[in-house]
This record gives sequence, C-alpha cells and structure tokens, in this order.
Amino acid sequence: MQYEQEDHVPHCHGFDEIVFVLKGSGVHVVDNDEYPLIRGDVFVVRDSHAHMFNHPKHLTLANIIYQRDFFHELKKEFADSKGFKTLFETEPRSIGLVKISSAIDYMEKNYPEEISVNHLANKADMASSTFRRIFKQTTGLTPTDFLIHLRIEKAAKMILQKNVKITDASLASGFWNSSYFTRKFK
Repeated sequence: MQYEQEDHVPHCHGFDEIVFVLKGSGVHVVDNDEYPLIRGDVFVVRDSHAHMFNHPKHLTLANIIYQRDFFHELKKEFADSKGFKTLFETEPRSIGLVKISSAIDYMEKNYPEEISVNHLANKADMASSTFRRIFKQTTGLTPTDFLIHLRIEKAAKMILQKNVKITDASLASGFWNSSYFTRKFK
C-alpha cells in the first residue's frame, strides 16, 4: 500500500508493518518518542505500539503488512543477515536505525575509501561517542567492525564472481594491506 501521510491521532494495529519512506519528511511518534523521517528510511511498526505521524511534508509511505510469526521461521534462515536483526528485532523506540541509516548508506557507497568513525558520526548528525554506542546497539557491531565485514563481503564477491586475485580484491575493497585482509577474512 502506498499513500501520502497526513497528521494522525495515535493508533495501534493488529499486525506489524514494514514502512518505507518514499519521499518527503515528517516525524514518526512511537509511544511518545519522536523519530525524524526522511526519504529512504525503513522501519518496522509493531502491533502493540501506538504510533502516529506529525508534521508531514509530502510524506509518502509504502507499507508491507505482515504477521510476526512468519518471521520467526525466517529468522532461522536469515539470523546472520546484517539487516534482518536490525529491522525485525530492534525495538521501535530505538532511535538507532533512523539515525545511523545515513552512515550505513555512506559506508555502502564509499567502502573502498578511508572512512573515520568521526566522519560517520557527522553523517548521522550525532556526537562520536553516542554514534558508537547507538551503532553497536542497533547493528550488533561497532562501526569499524561493520565496515570491515562490508569490505570482506565486497572482496569475496569480487573473488568469486569476477575471478579477481585476492590481493587485488583486498585493495579494491578498502584494505590497504593484503595480510590484514587475510587475517580478517579468516
């Protein structure tokens, strides 16, 4: 379902939903906590949490409604998937997913470059110490470990799909030392 969001009164559903912000901006209020929204955000609204949207400015959403029991079965298969736990197991009150999404997006687009935690914190518009804490709470990894995992994943794809040499793949994915890449890959 896709629709332009208007101001609402707090409400609950008898189902969970995945919400994609397609365009615009606004504020999502969940159990009296406020989360700013912008295009590209994705979040889950659980059936037991009262929520509403404030100050929508051309806020266009797409919703996927689902029963949570369905994801308990998928959890076995996708438990190690980076985004699965973050999206489906993080409580909606966690400001983390919304705040760190721009930093994760930046890492995914710029993983071969040198990226500092301070730069990522700026992307998330957070103090560095707060960013580190919320990033870890939200993803289960430190920002540095997340970036290392991302780089290893990209290097492995190069090696497997493009038959690239290990040294070349490690350099192309942001590792400046192939022996460090090898240690981390193991």
